[in-house]
Amino acid sequence: MKKWFILLLTMVWAVTGLSAQETALRQFARQYETAHSMKANVVQTHHNVAFTKDRVTNGHFYYKRPDRYSMLFRESGEMLIASDNQFIKVWNGKQHVAKGKGKGYNPFEIIQEVFRNLLSREGDAPLSDKADVKLEVKDAVCTITIRPAVTNPKEKRRLMFTSCLVSVDLKASELRSLRINERGENYTQYDFSHYVWDVQFGDDVFDAQTMM
Repeated sequence: MKKWFILLLTMVWAVTGLSAQETALRQFARQYETAHSMKANVVQTHHNVAFTKDRVTNGHFYYKRPDRYSMLFRESGEMLIASDNQFIKVWNGKQHVAKGKGKGYNPFEIIQEVFRNLLSREGDAPLSDKADVKLEVKDAVCTITIRPAVTNPKEKRRLMFTSCLVSVDLKASELRSLRINERGENYTQYDFSHYVWDVQFGDDVFDAQTMM
């Protein structure tokens, strides 16, 4: 788990003196690196300024080594999959595939890069090519704010998000929430709880046909 993100971490910690947080973040990343699989509860909240009430659904978050992730919401028929260099969303019986590996269009790709590089002190890629990343620590919770570094107008229109906020519980070494901000004041938030590590489950949780 290497590359660009550790450069920013090094600069931020050098300025703010977050050496203790550095250790905690590395412990958090190491847990994901060493685990073969993981399952957690997730609550998805869709906020749209055009509606008075948020849409809230319950589901599960799955991870399988080395880089397969999915969120499955059976009650709403939704599924999000990050696998094989693709991001797939299933909703209302329709499948949407987003490609563009390495271009920063997919929020899950950037977040995956963040977690992959927490363990390394190496870095040979310019940070500005991917995203502007900032860290803030309060009450043992680290909030990572990620904004895609895209200046080309055409590429900006293809972005799936304007920024991401990732919250990590440093004491428990667990991902607590992910908020994906969209254009305007709309956003989708995922809140995670009740982690089970090295649990067995079928590969159908990474198959879009499960919700088709």
